[in-house]
Amino acid sequence: MPFSHLHKDIQQILDTLSDDALVPRETLGEELERYVRALYVRAEFEEHFDTRTALATIDVCRSLVKALPPEPSERQHRLTQAAIRYFVLQEDADSDTESMIGFDDDLMVARAVADALGLTGRDDG
Repeated sequence: MPFSHLHKDIQQILDTLSDDALVPRETLGEELERYVRALYVRAEFEEHFDTRTALATIDVCRSLVKALPPEPSERQHRLTQAAIRYFVLQEDADSDTESMIGFDDDLMVARAVADALGLTGRDDG
C-alpha cells in the first residue's frame, strides 16, 4: 500500500488487508453498514466513545464505497476494501471503542485512501 506516512503498525495491517480476495461493492457496503449499526448501539454504553471522529470516519468510508464504479480498477477496489475492512476491525492499531482516540487511526486511513484516489474535496451529493 502506498502510505509510507502512516505508522508502521497501521501499514502492516493495511498490507495484510490488501491481500484479501476482493469482494463486491455491495458486500463492502453491507459490512460497513452492519458495523455502523453496531457502533450506534455501543455508543450508548461506551464511556470513551468518540462520536465525532466515528461519524467523520463513517462519512469518508461511505464516500469511498459510493465512489466505487460497477467495475473499478483493481487499485481502487483494493484501497477501498482495505480502508473499509480497517475501519470494521475492532482491534486495529487503536481499539475503536476502548480508547478516547480509538477512531483516529481509522479516520487517518480512510482519508489517506480518499486522497490517494483523488476523492478529497469531491461533492458526492
